[in-house]
Amino acid sequence: MRADFYAVRGSILNRRYIVHDIVGTGATAIVLACQDTKTKDKKAVKRFFKEKLTKPLERRICSEPRLNLRSNYVVKANQYFYDGYFNLVMPYVEGQTLRDILDAHGSLDKTHALYTALCLAQAVCALYAAQIASTDIKPENIIISNDGIAKLIDITCYEEINNPPLLSQGTEPYASRELLERRCLTSYTDIYSIAVVLCEMLFGMENLEKMLVVWDVSIKTKIMPSVRHIEKEYPDLAPIIEKSITPYPNDRYKNANELFNDLLSAYTLITGQACQKEKRFVLVCRNGKELSIKKGTIVLGRNDVDSVNFHISEKHFEIEFDGDSLVRIRDKGSTNGTVVNGKRVNKRWKRLYDTDIIQIANVQMKVRL
Repeated sequence: MRADFYAVRGSILNRRYIVHDIVGTGATAIVLACQDTKTKDKKAVKRFFKEKLTKPLERRICSEPRLNLRSNYVVKANQYFYDGYFNLVMPYVEGQTLRDILDAHGSLDKTHALYTALCLAQAVCALYAAQIASTDIKPENIIISNDGIAKLIDITCYEEINNPPLLSQGTEPYASRELLERRCLTSYTDIYSIAVVLCEMLFGMENLEKMLVVWDVSIKTKIMPSVRHIEKEYPDLAPIIEKSITPYPNDRYKNANELFNDLLSAYTLITGQACQKEKRFVLVCRNGKELSIKKGTIVLGRNDVDSVNFHISEKHFEIEFDGDSLVRIRDKGSTNGTVVNGKRVNKRWKRLYDTDIIQIANVQMKVRL
């Protein structure tokens, strides 16, 4: 292994990212904590081992930043570069992995376990909207941010829904049988993984392994795994877990929305509080692409709207959404300008309404609230 691969502290990658530290090491890559010299933001750079690269993996690395995927519960790379090694650049999340937390505490209380599962269900909703499955939901790939939100990380080995897996091998015991047996994947594949992670959060790995001995025999023989042990401790959650881990994908929850709703009912009974799904509005592009915008402020440019139109500036306009009904837009000083309903928008905020038409260069988008 070349020494420059590890990019020692203080070195600069791609003439832009100053390396601060190594924060993680996986089977195919290391993850570096870096600072973006242009924006001053902290970034995570995932640097891949050459000997682990395959053509399918290279294609996934290059395609991840182009995924039409926006969620507060998924950490997606927004850029890749090649400097002798393939690298993915993504937002840096301050927090701990769920694996580190479970290693330290063994298990979680019911409230925190349910909240984490709710976050994962919302992550899978976003993945399915993009017609992909993570296929590798496990504690190592879940980070709990400092504000308590669980986020799915390391989605590079994603697979397309309704196709057999091309790249992902999955990780036992979290991988579903259809993934391990290389059969067609569905929107239900990740639901199985969420249920196993939920069991580990509730019972700890030692007790989960005891359950899995029985489950594995049942699943391999196409028999529904017994959840009697879960019923004794968590009678309200046993039906949810049972419906998620059935060996027959078509008998699981039809989508992560259904799983979310049942988890939410259990969570509300415990806490008296509802964990609301994040509200969004959508920009519908003329080419059929949809951009789902969550609460907060976001800057959009050519990579988000239309990668073919390279003359559109990287940071063209800014959208602000209050999570309810107020949406505003302003131009970011772009060369070609931002136009709403035929009138040019300057750097002052302008409110948007349902069916408004936004145009940048020759690209049009319709607002859908």
